[in-house]
Amino acid sequence: MNHIVVEKTSFVSTNLIYEFVKNLKFEERLTDAEKKFINMQYGEQLSLTNNQMIEHQLRFYDSSFGYSQLNNIAYKCIQHLNVQNVRIHFNLFKCSEIENLFISLLSKYTINSNEIYDSFYKETSLHIPDINIDSIRYYLNIGDSWTAIWIGEKLLQMDGKQSSFELMHILALAYNSMANTLAGENLLMKLIQLDLKDNPKYNKSKISAYYILAMIYMRHHPKNLKNTEKANKYLDTAYQLLNQKGFSHDDKEFTKIFNRNGYALILFTNGDVKGAIELLNEKISQLENDIIPIKGEYALLHKTVLMYNLYQCYLQQGLSNKAEEILLQINKIDFYDTDYRYDLVKLYFDNGELEKGKEALDNISDLKSIDYPTHLSYLGYYYLEKNQLVQAKEYYYKAFLTLITPYRYNEYLYNYLYVLYMLEEHETILQLKNTINLEGNYMKENIQAILKTIGTSVV
Repeated sequence: MNHIVVEKTSFVSTNLIYEFVKNLKFEERLTDAEKKFINMQYGEQLSLTNNQMIEHQLRFYDSSFGYSQLNNIAYKCIQHLNVQNVRIHFNLFKCSEIENLFISLLSKYTINSNEIYDSFYKETSLHIPDINIDSIRYYLNIGDSWTAIWIGEKLLQMDGKQSSFELMHILALAYNSMANTLAGENLLMKLIQLDLKDNPKYNKSKISAYYILAMIYMRHHPKNLKNTEKANKYLDTAYQLLNQKGFSHDDKEFTKIFNRNGYALILFTNGDVKGAIELLNEKISQLENDIIPIKGEYALLHKTVLMYNLYQCYLQQGLSNKAEEILLQINKIDFYDTDYRYDLVKLYFDNGELEKGKEALDNISDLKSIDYPTHLSYLGYYYLEKNQLVQAKEYYYKAFLTLITPYRYNEYLYNYLYVLYMLEEHETILQLKNTINLEGNYMKENIQAILKTIGTSVV
């Protein structure tokens, strides 16, 4: 048996995962997006979001992206590790939150984890990544918000950095990506209160800060803190500044389109879906005619964002054909973005077009960039609708096994319980009942109904 020691060489939050993949020579099993996330050399098969230039980044991944990437890496690597004659020795010195999660996922997916790896704790010298704003931008760009925040908080401790609008801006984005919206809002409020109006870079950060504040109040704050009126106020303030002739900003027209995309969300939320559609179509046309020919892929990404919002409007109005048309266009533009592709699968399944949905799933498989819980759950649904219950059980079980997102727990549990009930596998349900830990009340009654039918229950 081969013995391999895996330990961190850097304070970067994903470094132990990088070392694991490198030592086991698993690089070829990863997608380019997964390689990029763990700071590994990658190729060109990236979505527009994942392929953004740091200097002109429009969209930032939240922590769910990171969790999904490490979950996929753990699951696919274990399929090969289980059959190798190897034992891994993990040094847990200075492990980050996500590195510890990664190791726990390896254990979860391993048939006999005690026989494959163990752990020890030994102090070792670790490389410190560059402590500067560019470094924060780099780690945010690859989806590693944990390292970005670690660097940002180191910078805040340095003399003279607390009042840096660039640090406030980028660190606020990092906090928001980790759902720490109150910390993000606090930094952005300090930023917009600075008096640096003759500084074009500051003006750009200030306009961006207003937009981010609007999205915090529309989408990212906890439910009790959301406030559409505040969001509208922030968007309007930014829009008025952009329309002032004396306001120095090197990308006004594009930024105004970005701003109106936010306003379309307000219209949608307030029930004016028709108004949102008109505004989005107008801004898409403006991008196509005036901006994309000059800025290229930088603006093309934002076009797909506008188009996706248009797709959601069409769905709200029950216009499935138009919604499908938009998604198909997006998939052509952003070929490697599987989130959009899964939306297409859902659209087909919701419309009862099973075979079109299965074909769309197969297309994602061909890209080898699947999200395991999502993909396996859709396969479970497909076979359930085909009344092929044994296959449905297999996929629903694997979907439930690979799920790491708490808010989907009840849904995935119910799917698996339901198909077990249909197969009359009551003993399996009884065994599973002892491990159930429901997340809130969503679908709780449905789960209770199945358990009561076989003479048991769960609190």
